[in-house]
Amino acid sequence: MAVASLTEIELALKNTLGKKGMEEEDLKKLAEYVASFFGYAGSVIDNRLASEDRDIFYMLEEEGLLTTMEEEVHLKKRKNVEDSLLDVEDRSSHQISEYGIS
Repeated sequence: MAVASLTEIELALKNTLGKKGMEEEDLKKLAEYVASFFGYAGSVIDNRLASEDRDIFYMLEEEGLLTTMEEEVHLKKRKNVEDSLLDVEDRSSHQISEYGIS
């Protein structure tokens, strides 16, 4: 997944939330806030978000700006040296959608 630039995030927010009346300054702050989670990555693991951050991400998902992807991860856990168990973890992550960027 391609990484969106700060300018692309601002444009996407302007095309959605800006049309609903959000002020330009607030759009820029929100774009910086969202970009700070992604850095140079294309996704953010959901369980690393605080509940307030998660609420904002779900609001942006409703606007079509983020998508949620779920994957199943197999983690190897050892009870002792001779015996190991596999544990399955469902992990959600959020990705920036290309909707609204153009």
